Amino acid sequence: RKSTMMKQLLSTPLFFIGPRASGKTSVAKALGHHLGLDARCVLDTDQLVVDRAGMSIAEMVDRDGWDQFRQAEHEALAEACSRPAPVLVSTGGGIVLREDNRALMRTNGTVVYLQCAVETLAERLRQDPNAAQRPALTGLTLEQEVKAVLEARAPLYASCAHYRVDGGLSLPEVVAELETTLSLPLLEDEPLS
Repeated sequence: RKSTMMKQLLSTPLFFIGPRASGKTSVAKALGHHLGLDARCVLDTDQLVVDRAGMSIAEMVDRDGWDQFRQAEHEALAEACSRPAPVLVSTGGGIVLREDNRALMRTNGTVVYLQCAVETLAERLRQDPNAAQRPALTGLTLEQEVKAVLEARAPLYASCAHYRVDGGLSLPEVVAELETTLSLPLLEDEPLS
């Protein structure tokens, strides 16, 4: 049986945030399957952008620049917020860069930050680089880029998260931790620091 709190949380969108390769899409799909949700209840903001643009994120950024991509990402997030519940939303790693995105997620649903160590993220990116979906953000080596981006964004992830979960665990362990974690009362007034 799923907990009452889990069902209450799913009355609004459940957003997964975190850096590239933290497992947001995999976790959203696995949790959706675990809860018996229709696959249409699991959204990926990057995929919404790609579907609308008719090109990969790397192509879009190359053609239109990061600002245009961030605007398209914001529109995809707004669309995800408007979908009828239940909806599990995997977000792009940089979605937290815009304050309006952080506010939109925090006020319209529950936000889960999938935290991972730099080494875990770098190893996952080495194993599945997916350059079309995850274009390089800097001219640094993979480890240096992951570390620099994570250092810059970690406070933003934490500022809008209701919950933190260890994204470095195996997928079944993350789903089990989510079920346990999401049965806790929400941190209504104070975001995680």
